[in-house]
Amino acid sequence: MNCMYCGAEIAEGSTFCSKCGKKQVQIYTQTFRRENLSEEEFIAQINNWFASYPQVANVKGKFLTHQGTGLFVNKYVLDAFSIEYELFSGVNDNQYGVINLSTTGIVKSSTDELLARWLQSNPGAQILAREGGVNQRGQTGSLILSSGFGAVNKTQLYVFFKFNRATGTGVPHP
Repeated sequence: MNCMYCGAEIAEGSTFCSKCGKKQVQIYTQTFRRENLSEEEFIAQINNWFASYPQVANVKGKFLTHQGTGLFVNKYVLDAFSIEYELFSGVNDNQYGVINLSTTGIVKSSTDELLARWLQSNPGAQILAREGGVNQRGQTGSLILSSGFGAVNKTQLYVFFKFNRATGTGVPHP
C-alpha cells in the first residue's frame, strides 16, 4: 500500500505513514451556499445535512460572512459554510450543528458573553468554530442618557459545535 499523501510504500492497513506521518484517511469537503434562502432556512439546511450523515467525523468548519445593513443596526450575514470531514464506517458518537446567536440593544454584549450564556444551557457542546462580532448604528453620547435614543448594538455570533449524539448532552437550545 502507498501513502495517500507522499506516495511512500507503507504496510497494508497502516493508519499513519511512516515517512510523512499523515493519517491515511480520505478527507472530503462540502460547501453550503446560502443563495436565495433565508438565514434560518440556510442554517436548517446545514443542520439537516449533518443529521442525514451520522458517519461524518473529525469535522473542521469555516464561515464566510459579510457585514450587511439591518433595519435598526448593521449585522453579520452568513453567505456560505465550508467543511472538511472524514467518514466513519459506522455512526459517529458526535452530532454537529450550526447556530446563530444574537442580541440587540443599547448595552453592548461581547461575543464571549453571548457564547458563555449559550454554553450554560448547552454544557456538553464543544465549540469548533465561530464567526461574528458587534455592530453599531445610530448616535452615541448624551442622547442615549437623555432621551433613550442613540446607538443600537447588535452582537451576532455564528457557532459551529458538536455534542454527544448518544447521551444528548449538549443538544442545542437557541
